[in-house]
Amino acid sequence: MSFSTTPPAARTDVQEAPLRRPRTMSRTTIRQVGVGLALGAAAWATSVAFHGFNPETETGTRVTGVAGLLFQCGLLALVHVHMATRATGTKKVNGWLLNVERLLLVLAIVWTLCHTALPSQRDATWLAVLDFSWPLSMLGMLLIGVSIAIKGRWRGMARAWSLVAETWVIVTMPALGILGESGGTVVGVAHLVLGYGALGLILAARPDLVVAVEDR
Repeated sequence: MSFSTTPPAARTDVQEAPLRRPRTMSRTTIRQVGVGLALGAAAWATSVAFHGFNPETETGTRVTGVAGLLFQCGLLALVHVHMATRATGTKKVNGWLLNVERLLLVLAIVWTLCHTALPSQRDATWLAVLDFSWPLSMLGMLLIGVSIAIKGRWRGMARAWSLVAETWVIVTMPALGILGESGGTVVGVAHLVLGYGALGLILAARPDLVVAVEDR
């Protein structure tokens, strides 16, 4: 008795399932994030214009704290748009960058809440350590802006203005050192409005600029 060693013919009617892409955001949600970002930037810019970055009164501290919280929440929502649209690229390292930034912003929000609501803890060591999350998160936003400009997944004004907005920290901090408190405050306020405020309006008006071509 002989046995055939011919392998069975491969089936041609079975197709390999395509890789699933992560969900993207709707244009309506992107518009809402844009409006929130613009309002948050305007609120913080207004409070800083009246009270400065380091308010001398308890009222000023609370007002700038609440306004700063609105701005930070706007940034956190912006990072969610970055993640949903894969603005910094599709590699894992790009996702890690956004996840680290999201963590830093959450810690910055916690600091703002504690600093605003717990005046007795403002000189505490744990709150001073937590305070580092705020400048680090702004440096993280700068890295995201550079990555968006290089990758080119966002297009037009959304791509260009992300980099403009997210240079806030490297423009305002030196301005405070060179021009002093009053001059640096003017620069910081103007940059907030023209940077993040304008970026929010761009997202609100043209959400199609940040939706990937394959998701449109």
